[in-house]
Amino acid sequence: MTFELDQQVAKLRRIDMYLRWLLVLLLWLTVGAWSCWQMRSSLQQLSEYFSMTGLRYSLFFNLWGGGAGLIFCISLTLSSLLWQIGHSLWKVSPRERQLLEARVRHIQNQGSKHPYWRWIK
Repeated sequence: MTFELDQQVAKLRRIDMYLRWLLVLLLWLTVGAWSCWQMRSSLQQLSEYFSMTGLRYSLFFNLWGGGAGLIFCISLTLSSLLWQIGHSLWKVSPRERQLLEARVRHIQNQGSKHPYWRWIK
């Protein structure tokens, strides 16, 4: 039973990772693309004369015209990257392991009604 539960917990972690990166991708395709389009003149100037000061001013002076969207996309990408690196380097903490096991049991109790059921069974 524990070997099967370990496999199901690992599958659930993998599903969480894929869904997190799918969210990041969708965010870049929607909000990121819109933000880049709104800031196209500032980004064109940055491509010719790049400096960190120019980047900071172009983001914060165009905050509602695309800067906030780019900051949000970049921060979510970096947090997902750090989350995945942390999960790759270190083991799962006992607290997180308990939460994942509880989620697996919840999915098993719901059966085929739960959207993740066919992926972790």
